[in-house]
Order: sequence, then C-alpha cells, then structure tokens
Amino acid sequence: MKLKISLWIKTALKQYRMDTCMVCDKPIEKPVCQECIKEEVREWTGGHNKKLLRGLMRKTSEFVSVKLSNNIKCTLCKRIIKGCSNCYIEYIQRWISKKSPDLLPSFKLFFTP
Repeated sequence: MKLKISLWIKTALKQYRMDTCMVCDKPIEKPVCQECIKEEVREWTGGHNKKLLRGLMRKTSEFVSVKLSNNIKCTLCKRIIKGCSNCYIEYIQRWISKKSPDLLPSFKLFFTP
C-alpha cells in the first residue's frame, strides 16, 4: 500500500510541476508564449515606437533565456512557453514603467495579467 501512495504522490508532484510557473508558483491557466504576447504588444504600439519595440525584443530574449516552465505548449502557436503569461506581462510592464511611463495606463488596459 505504501508503494502505491508513494507512486501517486510522485505522479501528482510531477504533474504539479509541469503545470506550474516556476516564477510565481501558480498554475499556468493561460498558456500563451512570450512570442505571441510580444506580437500583441507590437500591434498595440502600432509598430510606430521602434525604440520601444527593440527594447521589447531584448527584454523578451532575457525572459525566455531562462527555463521557467516544463515544456508546456502555447495554445496559439504550439511553441514551448518559458513561464506563465502573467509573469511575462508583469516583467514587461515593469520595464515599460521605467522606459515609457506615459504608455503604462494604456498597456495595463490592454494587457491586464
């Protein structure tokens, strides 16, 4: 009996880790990759703010360079995501608040985590 319980616990923990963001330790409820969100941000800027978009590319590269989740696929493009969309949006939001604080209210309106 003890073996069955131990196996069940190991399986449950493995499943928990697979579906949990390693940054915020919360379940990944909206598995959308950073590339898809980055494209949404690009559309939000209307492609006009080139400096902001270059910075966004750098910040996205920094975020995705670290393994933050366990092979969960994006529901839109099927790429492997690198952490939950909420953590990525908060990461980008903090960056926008420093680089272009005037855009922050609009960003929050469109990208509420």
